[in-house]
Amino acid sequence: MSTKTPVLNAETPIEEADESQPIPAGMRYLHGQVVPHLTVEERVARGRAARREVPRSSHAEFAPGDHVVLEANPAYWGAKPVAQRITFRVIPDRQARLLAMQKGEIDGSFDIPLPDIDQWKALANVDIIAAPSLAAYCLTLDHSAPPFDDIHVRRAVAYSLDRASLVTTLLEGYGEAAVALDPPSLWAGIAPPEAARAFYDSLATYSFDLDKAKAELAQSTLPNGFALTVPAPTGDPYMIGILRGLSGNLRQLGIDLQVRPVDDETWRAGYLRHENLGMQIMRNDPDFPDPANEPYLFFDSANAVKGGMNASNFRDPDVDRYLAAAMEQSDPTARREALQQVFRIASDDVAVVPVFWPLSVMAINSKYKLTGYSALWYGVPWAIRGFGLK
Repeated sequence: MSTKTPVLNAETPIEEADESQPIPAGMRYLHGQVVPHLTVEERVARGRAARREVPRSSHAEFAPGDHVVLEANPAYWGAKPVAQRITFRVIPDRQARLLAMQKGEIDGSFDIPLPDIDQWKALANVDIIAAPSLAAYCLTLDHSAPPFDDIHVRRAVAYSLDRASLVTTLLEGYGEAAVALDPPSLWAGIAPPEAARAFYDSLATYSFDLDKAKAELAQSTLPNGFALTVPAPTGDPYMIGILRGLSGNLRQLGIDLQVRPVDDETWRAGYLRHENLGMQIMRNDPDFPDPANEPYLFFDSANAVKGGMNASNFRDPDVDRYLAAAMEQSDPTARREALQQVFRIASDDVAVVPVFWPLSVMAINSKYKLTGYSALWYGVPWAIRGFGLK
C-alpha cells in the first residue's frame, strides 16, 4: 500500500492508440494541460490569469471505475505524437485482462501480476518490458506486545523466511530477495546501486536457515512455539503465497501460523486501525524516489500510531534522529551516512522482515514501443515521452 494516488490505476490497460491521425505531441495526456512557448512577461500574465481561468482539458470521456478517453489538443505547439486518442479501461480481474490482450481488445497493460507472466509471454505480437519497481514486500512484527516483543522470536521468524524460493515460485524470477526495505536502485540519488549493495552486505540480513531459527526460538520466552493468525488481502497476487510459504517453515519450529484471506478494504482498514497487530504483511511503493521515504514510513516513531505505516511499533530515538537528518539535509554524503545508521539499527533489531523486491512488468502490442519504462510510470507523461511506433 502507498500513500500516493496514481494518475492511472495499476490494473488499467491501454485499450486503443489510433495512429491514423497524427497530432501535436506536446499534449499533456495525463493531466490535460496545454503548455505553450511563453516569454517571461507572458508567463507572469498567464500565472495571474490562472487564478481566474480553468485550463482546457484533454479528457474526452470519463466513466469512473470503467474507462477514460484522452484526446490530444490539436492547438498545441509541440511536435506531433503517434496517437489521436488513448483509451484506458479498468479491468481488475487478471484473467479478463489477459483475455482482452489475447483478443486484441487492448494494446497493453501495466503492472502485470508476475504469477501470470508466462501466459503473457506466450501471447503473439506482445512485448514484455521489465524495470525495477522500487517496491518492497515486508512483514511487520509488533515490538510492543508478545510474542514479538522478544527479539529472539523476531529473529526466528526472519531466519524462517525462504526469500529466494519465493522469488522463484511467486515472482517467476522477476525480482530479488530483499535484505532491507529500500531496493538498491532507490539509493541512486545519494549512492550508486553497487555501493548500496555493498552496504547491505555488512548488515545482519537473516538468510534462510531453519537451524538458526530453531536456536533463536529456543532462547526465547516461547521455546515451544505459539499460534497466530495473519490477515492477507485477496487482491494482492503474492501476499497469501508469502505467508503460506512462511507458515510451512514455522511449523517445523512449533509455530502455528494461520493465514486469513480477507478483502482488500478489510485488510487495509485493519492494518491502519493499529490494534492487535501481531504480524502483518505489507507492500509499499515509495511516494517519490528517495531512500528516506520508506524508512520514515516504517521506522519513525511518529508513524507507530493509528493511521501510520509503522505496524511494528518500532520506536528508537536514534533512528528518529537519523531519519530527521536524512530528510532535512541536502548533502548526499550526510544523507547517506544518516540512512546507513537507520538501516543498521533497524536490521539489528528486526524492525521489519524484508521479503522481496519485485520487478514492475508491463505488456505492449509489438507494433508500439515504450522506451524509458520505469516504476514511476503512473506519474510520467509516457504518452509523449517514449511511446511511439516501432
